[in-house]
Amino acid sequence: MDILCLFITYPNKPDNHTMFKNLTKRLSDKGHNVNVVTIQERKYGESTKLNNENGVNVLRVKTGNFFDTNLIEKGLTMLSLGHLFKRAVKKYFSEIDFDLIIHSCPPITYNPLIKYIKKKYNSKSYLILRDIFPDNAKDLGVIDNIFIYKFFKRMERNLYKYSDYIGCMSQGNIKYVLEHNPEVDEKKMHILRNWSNYKEKLSVDQNSIRKDYGYTKDDFIAVFGGNMGKAQGLDFILNIAKKIESKRIKFLLIGRGTQKERLKKRAIDGILKILDYVPKEQYEKLVTACDVGIVSLVNKYSIPNIPSKTVDFFKLGLPIIACIDESTDYGHILENEAKAGLFSIHGEEIDFINNLMEVANNENLRNKMSINARQYYEEYLTTEKATKTILKEIK
Repeated sequence: MDILCLFITYPNKPDNHTMFKNLTKRLSDKGHNVNVVTIQERKYGESTKLNNENGVNVLRVKTGNFFDTNLIEKGLTMLSLGHLFKRAVKKYFSEIDFDLIIHSCPPITYNPLIKYIKKKYNSKSYLILRDIFPDNAKDLGVIDNIFIYKFFKRMERNLYKYSDYIGCMSQGNIKYVLEHNPEVDEKKMHILRNWSNYKEKLSVDQNSIRKDYGYTKDDFIAVFGGNMGKAQGLDFILNIAKKIESKRIKFLLIGRGTQKERLKKRAIDGILKILDYVPKEQYEKLVTACDVGIVSLVNKYSIPNIPSKTVDFFKLGLPIIACIDESTDYGHILENEAKAGLFSIHGEEIDFINNLMEVANNENLRNKMSINARQYYEEYLTTEKATKTILKEIK
């Protein structure tokens, strides 16, 4: 098949393996002609360019700035993507009769290009739904103007209209979309979980790694890795750390984000440590040397969120202690489907502490959850599984 992929991010470094890069490489390996359109932000001073990257044709279209900029510029850039991408595709890919369009959300502004390709080539369109916009922005107060919300809501409905298949992260996502967009055909909807390339379970010298980072073999380490923004609500974890009486329980937060510097001022010597970005290979070794992963989401969402960091934790065989919002079915997946962790509602300190202590004090439970986490990853969360799901749906 001739496939056109539309992604807001597609790193050009060969060793930066994102979900979407893994997917396009796997599709290419299966013999498909894969063509990616992504952004080339103005701040880098590069013009629009088409290159072959690891067997995939990648068209980097010059746009305004989207990341690490103010909301006005980000919004204007997002609104321009559909038309800029359409013009670039007509120029660089005019001789390709596309059979399939694969696009991810966010953003929701590819509609002009999707409509054009579908009409010209009778192509099928597959939406990888990873965030339900604009509802998520409304939940967090980013969009508080009813007219702006309705404007983007109309775009969202058109996106669903132009999509022949919609891959959602969970049954909760499917239910939410159908309840809030009754015009969407339920037959379009199916589950497409997050994924990463298959990797054998790491075997590390746990004691040596712990020693390098100031921990002992007897410490119970709960680790958070990823973005430290407002949506993660990590002040809650710091509040928990202050109230834990057991001296062997330690908290480790790794990553970047808008809240990191403020959180570092609240770090607790000997109990809670915050590290900056750690290279991927070293990060995985460090996480493997920990006992449990932390997933944290503020209880402000009306949409069901499925944290992507679950894939990395499960790949490394790490159980999860989650504090999440009331709207998501993530807790059900964690406890009942994967049987690889425990959850509570974000802000409920006693429930979180009870879950943490249950896992910390029960090595047999911890080991069982670790085995379950790895098994769930191997069965459901690999790139090969995601690729097969997409190809099966479009047949």
